[in-house]
Amino acid sequence: MSAAAVTVLGVGDWPIVSLTGEVDLSNVDELAAGLYAAVDNACHGLVLDLSGVTYLDSTGLRLLYRLMRQLEERQQQLRVVIGPGTPVHGVLVMGGLAPGRPLFPSVRQAQVHMPRPPEPGRPDREE
Repeated sequence: MSAAAVTVLGVGDWPIVSLTGEVDLSNVDELAAGLYAAVDNACHGLVLDLSGVTYLDSTGLRLLYRLMRQLEERQQQLRVVIGPGTPVHGVLVMGGLAPGRPLFPSVRQAQVHMPRPPEPGRPDREE
């Protein structure tokens, strides 16, 4: 079994957090605390890189659903990074996380699809 870890790779409007190792009942609470601590109310959302996760059981999947719901309640978004064809990608798809929630093959791709904040002095939309 490989130890799991939460690593904050970037901060700001869209923190980037990498989750690595095996995510299961034995460590899900500790990992959840690390994920929730990385996102404050001022963030637009979270980029969660799961490319280093080697195993994800149902408690890990529930953690992702809880995180997604919490972010949505705060009008924030979750961008999940996972390589296509990996076992964890299959778990996310079979677990129903993918429909309506795009999965990105890289952190860079997740960043490309982020909504841009309005420029200072410019309205959000044309009137």
